[in-house]
Amino acid sequence: DAVFQAQWKDALPGILVQANAESLSGLVIFQKKYPGAKFIFGGDVTCMDMKDSIYAYGAPELNILNAALADMAHFYHLPFFCIAGASDSKTLDAQAGVEASLSIYLATLNGCNLIHDCGYLESGLTSSFESILFADEIIDMVKYMARSFEVNDETVSLDVIDRVGPGGSFILDTHTSDNFRNTLWFPRLMDRSRFQADKADNPKNLLFRLRQKAKDILSSHSVPRISESTVSEIKKIVQKHIPDVE
Repeated sequence: DAVFQAQWKDALPGILVQANAESLSGLVIFQKKYPGAKFIFGGDVTCMDMKDSIYAYGAPELNILNAALADMAHFYHLPFFCIAGASDSKTLDAQAGVEASLSIYLATLNGCNLIHDCGYLESGLTSSFESILFADEIIDMVKYMARSFEVNDETVSLDVIDRVGPGGSFILDTHTSDNFRNTLWFPRLMDRSRFQADKADNPKNLLFRLRQKAKDILSSHSVPRISESTVSEIKKIVQKHIPDVE
Protein backbone atom coordinates (compact mmCIF):
# COMPACT_ATOMS: atom_id res chain seq x y z
CA ASP A 1 0.00 0.00 0.00
CA ALA A 2 2.82 2.42 0.87
CA VAL A 3 4.52 1.80 -2.48
CA PHE A 4 1.24 2.29 -4.34
CA GLN A 5 0.53 5.56 -2.52
CA ALA A 6 4.02 6.87 -3.33
CA GLN A 7 3.59 5.98 -7.01
CA TRP A 8 0.17 7.65 -7.10
CA LYS A 9 1.51 10.80 -5.46
CA ASP A 10 4.16 10.97 -8.19
CA ALA A 11 1.41 10.66 -10.81
CA LEU A 12 -0.41 13.83 -9.76
CA PRO A 13 2.06 16.28 -11.37
CA GLY A 14 1.67 14.41 -14.66
CA ILE A 15 -2.11 14.72 -14.48
CA LEU A 16 -1.70 18.42 -13.74
CA VAL A 17 0.56 18.94 -16.77
CA GLN A 18 -1.90 17.18 -19.08
CA ALA A 19 -4.91 19.07 -17.70
CA ASN A 20 -3.07 22.35 -18.00
CA ALA A 21 -2.08 21.60 -21.60
CA GLU A 22 -5.63 20.62 -22.55
CA SER A 23 -7.10 23.79 -21.07
CA LEU A 24 -4.50 25.99 -22.78
CA SER A 25 -5.12 24.24 -26.09
CA GLY A 26 -8.78 25.23 -25.75
CA LEU A 27 -7.68 28.80 -25.12
CA VAL A 28 -5.58 28.74 -28.32
CA ILE A 29 -8.46 27.35 -30.38
CA PHE A 30 -10.82 30.03 -29.07
CA GLN A 31 -8.38 32.85 -29.75
CA LYS A 32 -7.61 31.56 -33.26
CA LYS A 33 -11.33 31.50 -34.00
CA TYR A 34 -12.14 34.82 -32.34
CA PRO A 35 -9.23 36.89 -30.93
CA GLY A 36 -10.09 38.32 -27.54
CA ALA A 37 -12.79 35.74 -26.82
CA LYS A 38 -13.62 35.37 -23.14
CA PHE A 39 -12.23 32.17 -21.65
CA ILE A 40 -12.55 30.31 -18.35
CA PHE A 41 -9.57 28.16 -17.39
CA GLY A 42 -9.96 24.84 -15.56
CA GLY A 43 -11.08 21.26 -15.81
CA ASP A 44 -12.77 18.41 -14.03
CA VAL A 45 -9.53 16.81 -12.87
CA THR A 46 -9.47 13.89 -10.46
CA CYS A 47 -8.51 10.21 -10.43
CA MET A 48 -10.16 7.02 -11.57
CA ASP A 49 -10.74 4.73 -8.63
CA MET A 50 -8.59 1.70 -9.45
CA LYS A 51 -10.91 -0.63 -7.53
CA ASP A 52 -14.32 0.38 -8.84
CA SER A 53 -13.32 2.27 -12.03
CA ILE A 54 -15.34 5.34 -11.12
CA TYR A 55 -14.53 8.98 -11.75
CA ALA A 56 -13.99 9.97 -8.13
CA TYR A 57 -15.82 13.19 -7.17
CA GLY A 58 -15.02 12.97 -3.47
CA ALA A 59 -11.35 12.01 -3.72
CA PRO A 60 -8.65 14.07 -2.01
CA GLU A 61 -6.82 13.98 -5.35
CA LEU A 62 -9.57 16.18 -6.80
CA ASN A 63 -8.98 18.80 -4.13
CA ILE A 64 -5.20 18.71 -4.60
CA LEU A 65 -5.49 19.07 -8.37
CA ASN A 66 -8.10 21.82 -8.01
CA ALA A 67 -5.63 23.77 -5.88
CA ALA A 68 -2.81 23.22 -8.37
CA LEU A 69 -4.95 24.25 -11.35
CA ALA A 70 -6.14 27.30 -9.41
CA ASP A 71 -2.51 28.35 -8.99
CA MET A 72 -2.00 27.96 -12.73
CA ALA A 73 -5.13 30.00 -13.49
CA HIS A 74 -3.96 32.79 -11.19
CA PHE A 75 -0.55 32.66 -12.88
CA TYR A 76 -2.21 33.11 -16.29
CA HIS A 77 -4.60 35.78 -14.92
CA LEU A 78 -7.60 33.75 -16.09
CA PRO A 79 -10.87 32.98 -14.28
CA PHE A 80 -11.04 29.41 -13.00
CA PHE A 81 -13.77 26.78 -12.62
CA CYS A 82 -13.75 23.51 -10.69
CA ILE A 83 -15.87 20.79 -9.11
CA ALA A 84 -16.86 21.07 -5.44
CA GLY A 85 -19.75 20.13 -3.17
CA ALA A 86 -20.12 16.67 -4.69
CA SER A 87 -19.67 13.13 -3.35
CA ASP A 88 -19.11 9.53 -4.41
CA SER A 89 -21.67 8.38 -1.85
CA LYS A 90 -24.93 7.01 -3.24
CA THR A 91 -26.98 8.74 -0.56
CA LEU A 92 -26.81 11.87 1.56
CA ASP A 93 -24.87 10.45 4.50
CA ALA A 94 -21.79 11.23 6.58
CA GLN A 95 -19.49 10.41 3.65
CA ALA A 96 -21.33 12.92 1.47
CA GLY A 97 -21.03 15.52 4.21
CA VAL A 98 -17.27 15.09 4.57
CA GLU A 99 -16.53 15.06 0.83
CA ALA A 100 -18.81 17.98 -0.03
CA SER A 101 -17.59 20.14 2.86
CA LEU A 102 -13.87 19.64 2.23
CA SER A 103 -14.14 20.35 -1.47
CA ILE A 104 -16.28 23.49 -1.06
CA TYR A 105 -13.99 24.85 1.64
CA LEU A 106 -10.80 24.21 -0.30
CA ALA A 107 -12.20 25.47 -3.61
CA THR A 108 -13.18 28.70 -1.87
CA LEU A 109 -9.73 29.14 -0.35
CA ASN A 110 -8.19 28.41 -3.76
CA GLY A 111 -9.99 31.42 -5.23
CA CYS A 112 -12.12 29.40 -7.63
CA ASN A 113 -14.38 31.77 -9.60
CA LEU A 114 -17.01 29.24 -10.70
CA ILE A 115 -17.77 26.22 -8.52
CA HIS A 116 -20.05 23.68 -10.16
CA ASP A 117 -21.61 20.23 -9.55
CA CYS A 118 -22.72 21.15 -6.01
CA GLY A 119 -25.12 18.49 -4.74
CA TYR A 120 -23.99 15.70 -7.08
CA LEU A 121 -24.00 12.18 -5.62
CA GLU A 122 -22.65 8.80 -6.81
CA SER A 123 -19.74 10.35 -8.71
CA GLY A 124 -21.94 12.72 -10.66
CA LEU A 125 -24.44 10.07 -11.77
CA THR A 126 -27.29 11.34 -9.60
CA SER A 127 -28.38 14.10 -7.25
CA SER A 128 -31.27 15.11 -5.05
CA PHE A 129 -33.06 18.22 -3.85
CA GLU A 130 -31.83 17.45 -0.35
CA SER A 131 -28.17 17.26 -1.40
CA ILE A 132 -28.44 20.58 -3.26
CA LEU A 133 -29.87 22.28 -0.17
CA PHE A 134 -27.20 20.62 1.97
CA ALA A 135 -24.46 22.00 -0.30
CA ASP A 136 -26.08 25.42 -0.06
CA GLU A 137 -25.89 25.29 3.75
CA ILE A 138 -22.20 24.35 3.55
CA ILE A 139 -21.54 27.18 1.08
CA ASP A 140 -23.19 29.69 3.42
CA MET A 141 -21.02 28.46 6.31
CA VAL A 142 -17.83 28.60 4.23
CA LYS A 143 -18.64 32.12 2.98
CA TYR A 144 -18.93 33.19 6.61
CA MET A 145 -15.61 31.55 7.47
CA ALA A 146 -13.91 33.29 4.54
CA ARG A 147 -14.96 36.76 5.68
CA SER A 148 -12.27 39.15 6.74
CA PHE A 149 -12.11 40.62 10.24
CA GLU A 150 -13.01 44.25 10.69
CA VAL A 151 -11.06 45.68 13.62
CA ASN A 152 -12.50 48.99 14.79
CA ASP A 153 -14.04 50.62 17.83
CA GLU A 154 -17.35 48.86 17.20
CA THR A 155 -16.00 45.31 16.83
CA VAL A 156 -13.38 45.69 19.57
CA SER A 157 -15.40 47.67 22.11
CA LEU A 158 -13.03 48.39 24.93
CA ASP A 159 -15.57 50.77 26.43
CA VAL A 160 -18.08 47.89 26.67
CA ILE A 161 -15.48 45.73 28.43
CA ASP A 162 -14.87 48.55 30.92
CA ARG A 163 -18.60 49.15 31.37
CA VAL A 164 -19.52 45.50 31.96
CA GLY A 165 -16.50 44.84 34.15
CA PRO A 166 -15.61 41.73 36.19
CA GLY A 167 -18.71 39.79 37.18
CA GLY A 168 -20.92 41.62 34.69
CA SER A 169 -22.93 40.10 31.81
CA PHE A 170 -22.21 40.86 28.17
CA ILE A 171 -25.44 39.07 27.24
CA LEU A 172 -27.49 41.80 28.94
CA ASP A 173 -25.53 44.67 27.38
CA THR A 174 -27.19 46.62 24.56
CA HIS A 175 -24.03 46.34 22.44
CA THR A 176 -24.61 42.57 22.24
CA SER A 177 -28.26 42.85 21.27
CA ASP A 178 -27.43 45.49 18.66
CA ASN A 179 -24.65 43.50 16.98
CA PHE A 180 -24.93 39.73 17.41
CA ARG A 181 -27.30 39.23 14.45
CA ASN A 182 -24.79 40.79 12.09
CA THR A 183 -21.78 39.09 13.66
CA LEU A 184 -22.69 35.45 14.28
CA TRP A 185 -23.57 32.75 11.72
CA PHE A 186 -27.05 31.29 12.09
CA PRO A 187 -27.70 27.85 10.54
CA ARG A 188 -30.81 27.42 8.46
CA LEU A 189 -30.86 23.62 8.46
CA MET A 190 -28.19 22.46 10.91
CA ASP A 191 -29.48 21.56 14.38
CA ARG A 192 -27.98 22.91 17.61
CA SER A 193 -30.81 22.07 19.97
CA ARG A 194 -30.25 19.89 23.03
CA PHE A 195 -31.24 16.24 23.16
CA GLN A 196 -34.81 15.71 24.40
CA ALA A 197 -35.70 12.29 25.72
CA ASP A 198 -39.37 12.60 24.77
CA LYS A 199 -38.41 13.04 21.10
CA ALA A 200 -35.65 10.44 20.97
CA ASP A 201 -37.88 7.83 19.31
CA ASN A 202 -38.84 10.15 16.45
CA PRO A 203 -35.86 12.42 15.78
CA LYS A 204 -36.17 15.03 13.04
CA ASN A 205 -32.65 14.61 11.70
CA LEU A 206 -30.88 16.68 9.06
CA LEU A 207 -32.14 14.60 6.15
CA PHE A 208 -35.72 15.06 7.37
CA ARG A 209 -35.29 18.83 7.61
CA LEU A 210 -33.68 18.99 4.16
CA ARG A 211 -36.53 17.01 2.64
CA GLN A 212 -39.17 19.19 4.29
CA LYS A 213 -37.39 22.35 3.10
CA ALA A 214 -37.23 21.00 -0.44
CA LYS A 215 -40.96 20.20 -0.38
CA ASP A 216 -41.76 23.67 0.96
CA ILE A 217 -39.74 25.36 -1.79
CA LEU A 218 -41.28 23.23 -4.55
CA SER A 219 -44.82 23.80 -3.29
CA SER A 220 -44.71 27.47 -2.34
CA HIS A 221 -41.91 29.28 -4.19
CA SER A 222 -43.00 31.70 -6.88
CA VAL A 223 -40.61 33.38 -9.26
CA PRO A 224 -40.67 37.17 -8.74
CA ARG A 225 -42.15 39.02 -11.70
CA ILE A 226 -39.63 40.98 -13.74
CA SER A 227 -40.65 44.53 -14.57
CA GLU A 228 -41.29 45.51 -18.19
CA SER A 229 -38.43 48.02 -18.08
CA THR A 230 -36.03 45.27 -16.98
CA VAL A 231 -37.26 42.93 -19.73
CA SER A 232 -36.81 45.69 -22.28
CA GLU A 233 -33.26 46.38 -21.10
CA ILE A 234 -32.38 42.68 -21.26
CA LYS A 235 -33.65 42.49 -24.86
CA LYS A 236 -31.47 45.47 -25.80
CA ILE A 237 -28.39 43.80 -24.30
CA VAL A 238 -29.10 40.53 -26.12
CA GLN A 239 -29.59 42.32 -29.44
CA LYS A 240 -26.25 44.13 -29.08
CA HIS A 241 -24.35 41.01 -28.00
CA ILE A 242 -21.60 39.78 -30.29
CA PRO A 243 -20.91 36.05 -29.69
CA ASP A 244 -17.33 35.09 -28.90
CA VAL A 245 -17.53 32.01 -31.10
CA GLU A 246 -19.86 31.58 -34.06
